[in-house]
Amino acid sequence: MRTAIISALRRHGFEQARSTSYLRSEELVWVVWPKKGRSIPWYCIDVGLLSRELSPDVEYPTYHECHFLTDYAFIGARIPEAAVGSRYGDHRSYFTRALTVDDDRLGDDERRDAIEFAAADLSSVASSVSTLKSFGPWRTAEAPDSYLHTDLRRLLAAL
Repeated sequence: MRTAIISALRRHGFEQARSTSYLRSEELVWVVWPKKGRSIPWYCIDVGLLSRELSPDVEYPTYHECHFLTDYAFIGARIPEAAVGSRYGDHRSYFTRALTVDDDRLGDDERRDAIEFAAADLSSVASSVSTLKSFGPWRTAEAPDSYLHTDLRRLLAAL
């Protein structure tokens, strides 16, 4: 599943380095790291953001070096058409289910479509949220419970 996620991200404009994908603007680096934990049966699509102002020398940040951290399942409410009205018709439930290994409640085609949808959605977010000024309102609306580093919090407050 990791390979499918990485391939979908690449098709939607992300650059690949090791197991992490990147989409850059002049001010921000979006970091996407698909991983499967040892104790959970699903993949997480970890999403981070690095401010180039705060870390100008970091070319390929790891997820843990980012100033904003979350999981794709916690970003927004968008879902593919196939999920509308289904048992898993909310963003978090749907993507947790779609990224669960060996879960036969979603067929291979729907799982592939879900991964493609997530990659396109992340590309759209990263493209439209390319500045600190646009990041602040987006985070408040789409990912309010995510981790925000103190230094980034200060930068946003100064805008």
